[in-house]
Amino acid sequence: MKRTRLWLVSGFTLLLSLGFVLTRGDAEPNSVQKIADGVWFREGDLKNQGHCNNTIIEMKDYLIVVDANFPSGARLALEDAKRLSNKPVKYVFDTHHHGDHAYGNAVWTQQGAVTIAYVGVAQEMKRYEPARWQ
Repeated sequence: MKRTRLWLVSGFTLLLSLGFVLTRGDAEPNSVQKIADGVWFREGDLKNQGHCNNTIIEMKDYLIVVDANFPSGARLALEDAKRLSNKPVKYVFDTHHHGDHAYGNAVWTQQGAVTIAYVGVAQEMKRYEPARWQ
């Protein structure tokens, strides 16, 4: 479990770092870039569809996706995850409660993934969108 946490924290830190490295001029909507062995950055289509960015992290037996996206973005990210690896997406990590980061959770859970988040994210969801999350 400690190793999984280390990978999650490392992957999330890498995702945050990408925000400083990539500029909007470099943006190519719905493209996937390999960042390191087993780590990919997926550029969302923020301008046309409002999709957030995702990170796909490959573990020994499964994948972790950072941010569920809107349902339409989740379906596109799921296609990319399947193209990148034959491993299943086991976890989807929601970084916060905004729709472009969390509304696609059902797409992932229907595929067998488990949604995880920091406890503060669940509190945000209950506070800001109680009807959607109860």
